Amino acid sequence: MNIFDIRVLWVEDEEYLRNASEILMKKMVSFSNFAGSGQEALVLLRRNQYDLLITDIGLPDMSGLNLVETGKVYQYNMRVILTTGWPPEISDEKKLELRIIDILEKPYSRDEVRGAMEKVFQRKEAITV
Repeated sequence: MNIFDIRVLWVEDEEYLRNASEILMKKMVSFSNFAGSGQEALVLLRRNQYDLLITDIGLPDMSGLNLVETGKVYQYNMRVILTTGWPPEISDEKKLELRIIDILEKPYSRDEVRGAMEKVFQRKEAITV
């Protein structure tokens, strides 16, 4: 699978970061949706298929980890990249369970996002359960 062919849902509550992410994704993938809250993201997860969820850990209505856990009910095989303004403490077991491929600390660059997305498919075999 080519990185351009993946379907991405990006969840970010800060509007300027969400807008910047949208511009970036238009250049990198063929299909992407954006949400400003966990609840908005859950609606999209019920309606659409995604290969990758990129979510901020600190959302106003739920944590990004809660979003991932709840979202897995709808899309178990979806891979995850977390973004955060502070270093999270997440065990390797939890990362494997939730299919978390990478954690990007803000501010992150376009190249860091692309590198994390490429890891999604480089590690596909390692996270298939």
